[in-house]
Parts: sequence; C-alpha cells; structure tokens
Amino acid sequence: MSHDQFCAVPMDKRAIFLPQCLRSADCPADLTTEGLVCKRCMRCGIGKVIDRLEEEGRMVFIVPGSTFIKRMIKKYHPQAIVGVGCLLEVKEGLEMADSINMVAMGVVTSKDGCVETTMEWDRLLEVASLVPGDPLTAISLAP
Repeated sequence: MSHDQFCAVPMDKRAIFLPQCLRSADCPADLTTEGLVCKRCMRCGIGKVIDRLEEEGRMVFIVPGSTFIKRMIKKYHPQAIVGVGCLLEVKEGLEMADSINMVAMGVVTSKDGCVETTMEWDRLLEVASLVPGDPLTAISLAP
C-alpha cells in the first residue's frame, strides 16, 4: 500500500530494522545503545548481507526490543523504514509506523521461533532497494 511513497524516499533516508532472532545462537555481536553491532562473523545471514543493506547510506539496526525502534526513529529521523519479523511483529510494527505517520514496509520471516529464525534475504534486499518504477513482489503495508 505504501509502495510509491516508499520508492520515493532516498536510500540514505531509509532505516532497516532486523530482529535479533535472525542471528546465530553463538553470535559474538556486542549490545550497544545503537542495538546489536554485527561483527560479520558469517554465522548467520545478517553478516552476509549487512554491507549490502548499508550501501547508499541505508541505516541498519539489529533490534534488541521493540521500544528500540521508536528511539532510533526519534534519533535519526528516517523518512521510511523496513521492518523484519514474524507476522505478528511486522503487523505491530506497521501499526506503530502508522501511528507516527512513518512510511513503512514489512518483510516477514520464513521461520518463527525467536531463536535462529530464517528469512528470504533476497526479498529483504529487494524491498530495501525499491526505487520508483520497480514492481513490488514482497509484502508491504503502511499508512
């Protein structure tokens, strides 16, 4: 529903929020006030795609909890966000985005469970990289 609005937002004004459940159980990432900081250990998909997600200035956060998202939006003022999570988390995140008039896209994980979940990384890269004129084949919801 927000495809055209999202596509119009420059890459450097987009923030990507990844849930910590995507990381490996033996992840060495450090928890900071900016979220988990990936060390690119390659034990999970995050380490394999984070540099591509950060291309063109996109902000990427590995989220330790849902209140973190609002704090980072308030601090960095992105114009659009992409949230990743299980269906319930994406739904709640899109409702939160709607409540603050934020353009948002959601990408649902392919496996739930809160530990070592999985997702289609190509789908995330597709959504995060949308530009005007691109067709949408991923899930999208927003205000």
